[in-house]
Amino acid sequence: MNHFTSVSARSEFYCKCLCTSKMFRQLSKPSLEYLSGVTKIRVLKPGERLVARGDEMVSLGVVLKGGVRSTLTSQDGGELSISVLQHGAFWGVLGVAEPTPSPWDCFAFGETEMAMILTKDFRAAMARFPDLGIVVAKMLNYRLKKAYAFATNVALESVENRIRWSLLMLAGDHIYSDSTEPLEISITQESLSRFVQCTRPTVNKALKNLELLGLVEIGYGVVRITNLKALQAGFEEESLLVF
Repeated sequence: MNHFTSVSARSEFYCKCLCTSKMFRQLSKPSLEYLSGVTKIRVLKPGERLVARGDEMVSLGVVLKGGVRSTLTSQDGGELSISVLQHGAFWGVLGVAEPTPSPWDCFAFGETEMAMILTKDFRAAMARFPDLGIVVAKMLNYRLKKAYAFATNVALESVENRIRWSLLMLAGDHIYSDSTEPLEISITQESLSRFVQCTRPTVNKALKNLELLGLVEIGYGVVRITNLKALQAGFEEESLLVF
């Protein structure tokens, strides 16, 4: 639990948390300070449900640690992992404009910490600060482009390209890094198969091909990206951005 010595110290702390998101850094100081007054930190255990499919999205927030995994489950139990939002990503934008049921189940991806705002408080802030509406419009535009990229990825791309795209998504804001050090993604091949919609043996074969190309290394429960720039080659930058 955070203990602050003054109101200004509290505001400074939560402004810093919100500015983990690239989009929030575009806000004016008055907008940011107002939002900091209605922000709280929420900690979730690995796999803890943030919202169930069909439930109203009553909160939104910025991922500070861990991530949020969104999934769809069919009536026969089949699961499709839609995305994982990680450090610096803004979750919950779909519920901002009006009361909206969540289109998917959302769970904590690892030990997760978020700077959370009630949706009703965010809407009240939008009525006072016009720049918030501009930022929300940009976020929705980004999400729409991301949805098109996901649909194209699942429907048209090869298994290897689907795996590359999924690994880059799981890399989060590390995709902006110039580091040449291997980047370790903690994910089993079974879990990765839910992102790319194919069998585990098919995922294993494709990963081995990527390993031969020098793009990744396969470990127990992990995939290490050994050549991030080469793994990114051929993908539009906007489809990989984290907001």
